[in-house]
Amino acid sequence: MTLWRADRRQTRIDAGYALIALLGGFALNLLGAYGTNFGIDHGLWWRLIPLGLGATAIMLRRGMPMATLALGTVAFAVDVYLGMSAAGFLIFEDNLYSAVAYGRRRLAWYLGALTLLVGGTAGVAFGVTVHDLRWGILLFLIIAGIMITPILTGLLVRMYRSRAEDAREHARQVARLSEMDRRGAVNAERTRMARELHDLVANQFSAIAVQSAALLSRPDLDAATSRRVLDTIRDNSVQGLAELRKMIELLRSDDDTVDEPVSHRLQEADRLAEHHRDLGLDIELHVLGEAYEPPAAVDLAGYRIMQESLVNAAKYGDGSAQVRVEYSARRITITVDSPMGTAPRPDPIGVNAGAGLVGMRERAQLLGGTFAAGRDETTWRVRVELPVTAEENK
Repeated sequence: MTLWRADRRQTRIDAGYALIALLGGFALNLLGAYGTNFGIDHGLWWRLIPLGLGATAIMLRRGMPMATLALGTVAFAVDVYLGMSAAGFLIFEDNLYSAVAYGRRRLAWYLGALTLLVGGTAGVAFGVTVHDLRWGILLFLIIAGIMITPILTGLLVRMYRSRAEDAREHARQVARLSEMDRRGAVNAERTRMARELHDLVANQFSAIAVQSAALLSRPDLDAATSRRVLDTIRDNSVQGLAELRKMIELLRSDDDTVDEPVSHRLQEADRLAEHHRDLGLDIELHVLGEAYEPPAAVDLAGYRIMQESLVNAAKYGDGSAQVRVEYSARRITITVDSPMGTAPRPDPIGVNAGAGLVGMRERAQLLGGTFAAGRDETTWRVRVELPVTAEENK
């Protein structure tokens, strides 16, 4: 437990106050601002004793507030014995204030009760002695005024200081929460950017890798077939670069209200299937229910999930896939089945499908939907349900 509570700066300030009190008190004593005790004048130099004790108590006001009260009380008692002086009275008032403002929390109540006890006792005794109760009441009021005023002042200062500390702590908590919100927003934006960049670019590059691997594994292909494959690779490269450029332009935009434009929709499922057929994937597409235009976020998420599923089917399956898109009043269900074959094809670019599955799951969960992917005997199935109404999103 540390006995000294003040830091160096506060100690220097209190030492300055003590020096001012010592010099000021000495000046008041030189001017004769003190009384006598039963007509006896003890002289100026004797009064330096309570003055020095009181000034020392001021220097300890924040470092050792309880010592301030004890030393100040002794100094005031000596000053009263010599004949109360103006300097001794003012210094004792500061000692009381300092003890309440910087000392223990309950000290104000103890001093208040002591004031009532001492003042009441002295008032009754004096009133009985002079045979006049009015003088007793007057003495009680004088003692109460001397004691209560610095006690109340110290109590109010302590209360306001506590409120200020609470306000500072609240401000620190708000700042910490704001920083946590900022970091959460940054992390969420990073996750969104990673997901969008993966969907925009990785799918095209994966198709390029699949076609390149097929071309390299078949040296017996004729020139026309090789040229057709190279044209497909070129088309995917151009499309991937165009979408990458679009994303970069979006990230560079200064308008915070601009979001990613919905450039792909679920109603383009037949075009997406035809694109993957050109890449060599045998696709059966079935659309159930009456197609309609869902909310933009659902539209884009459904397209991206279907696109990623077909890319994975081309990379890991036997070259075929069955796609079913089912429209209902409250949700859209997308199912992609791709037979795994007897010998799963290795990843031609050495990257696993974990990022794609994570991205598809995140897209579904952000919209309040469900996502499931896994092996069903010899078939890899991806199934996602995306709500299209506010009730389903809750």
